[in-house]
Amino acid sequence: LYPLFGVMKSSEVAAEYIKNTTLLLMGVICVAASVEKWNLHKRIALRMVMMAGAKPGMLLLCFMCCTTILSMWLSNTSTTAMVMPIVEAVLHELVNAEEDCEMNSAAQWLIEWMVHKNNQQKEHTNQINQELLRIHAMPQHQRLCK
Repeated sequence: LYPLFGVMKSSEVAAEYIKNTTLLLMGVICVAASVEKWNLHKRIALRMVMMAGAKPGMLLLCFMCCTTILSMWLSNTSTTAMVMPIVEAVLHELVNAEEDCEMNSAAQWLIEWMVHKNNQQKEHTNQINQELLRIHAMPQHQRLCK
């Protein structure tokens, strides 16, 4: 609005908006977007989960190390922009792992139930077979009386 009302020239207004920090932040956001596009954040997250496991303390240590390394060359805001996709990917991996674990436990329960039912059916069949063998071993007149 300053150039529109004649307060300042447009070149002076643009110079105020385009500072080194703003350009750095825009560049890091572009780098973060490219990291997301090529799924580098998922690779880093998977590597972190593989190294740390599902232990919250170890995951926090991995995040701290990752952020520390990025902070050596980038500003704090830029580092946050870079680490956020990694954090989201780690959370996604942990949620998927938990769902897989729940599915595996449900499948395990179903298998155990089916084995139990199968064993019960076998026991029942064995009892019937034993009864039939016992009846078949009886003399003819005892079979008729029974």
